[in-house]
Amino acid sequence: MSKRIWPQLMMILIIMCVSITGCASATPTAAPSPTPLPPIDTPTLDPSEQPGWIAYPGVKHVTDMAIDAEGNVWAVSEMGVFKMDIHENTFKEYTIEDGLLTNQSGAVGTSADGDVWIGAKRKGLARFDGTDWTYYTMEDGLADNTPFTILGDPSGGLWVGFLENIAGVSYFDGETWVSYSYKDGMTSGVVKDLVLTSEGTLWVATESGVSKFDGEIWTTYTTLDGLPEPPIPGIDIGPDGSIWVGAMDKGISHFDGETWTTYSEAEGLISDYVHDVAVDHGGGVWIGTSHGVSYFKDGVWTHYTKEDGLCGNTVAEIIVDDDGIIWFGTKGGGVCRYLPAN
Repeated sequence: MSKRIWPQLMMILIIMCVSITGCASATPTAAPSPTPLPPIDTPTLDPSEQPGWIAYPGVKHVTDMAIDAEGNVWAVSEMGVFKMDIHENTFKEYTIEDGLLTNQSGAVGTSADGDVWIGAKRKGLARFDGTDWTYYTMEDGLADNTPFTILGDPSGGLWVGFLENIAGVSYFDGETWVSYSYKDGMTSGVVKDLVLTSEGTLWVATESGVSKFDGEIWTTYTTLDGLPEPPIPGIDIGPDGSIWVGAMDKGISHFDGETWTTYSEAEGLISDYVHDVAVDHGGGVWIGTSHGVSYFKDGVWTHYTKEDGLCGNTVAEIIVDDDGIIWFGTKGGGVCRYLPAN
């Protein structure tokens, strides 16, 4: 093609761009609206009536998940914040255009009033009531501006744990923030996970062990008490009140109130590299690892990997909803859920 033709072609392309589209790159994109969920097997029934596995690969690298008052699943990934409306079978991404402080969010949780709280990297907390957004930062009393884990309590309060700057935890009663750190008796100010007992006792998983807080006194547990070597990335409480914690590369440990008992690959765990743990309504323990999921109940181990229907073998987050459905957030495989047939 003659070199003299190129300038003419470029001029034609520029005219077409301006006259037809106005050059999309110069026009701000509209806020995203809900789109159909992209599951591998599209649900045709209510999720609580569908035994087995269903995968939702629209969210890839999941770092945190929560379930709101309506049963919708919220997931935080390296790409943003996503709401999966399981009832309407729709999927919505939230960005700064919708009200987020930043697209680099790292935590999500809900409070008793039904609001969704999203932790933004170095920007604080964003509170969403379904319509309006409210924001909280260190200027409002938050211990740090990078929340890592968020947990609502039945009274309407909110606990927030921080991974950076050894900031510990902050509690919000609806008006005032109160913070606690290792200086107050925690094992460490680097917090990995939070859980509450039915009596309101807070248990905190940290990089140095486990702490519990009854509202007045902090009690700590470390390797000296029988805990496996930290860090402790995940913690949950069983229906009987006993505690389950996962150690980064030392398996899973159970605390009956007096003794810590640790289970590793030698006892039947699929992998010692544990990322999260969740206890279902029947007392069964779900353990997310770097090589799949282990389920432990009544002394029996059952394992699940991608070959069985799990959407990814690196399981970062596990939550159990009111219907007994177990939800898994994975690194690279998105979100999937499992409902046992019985």
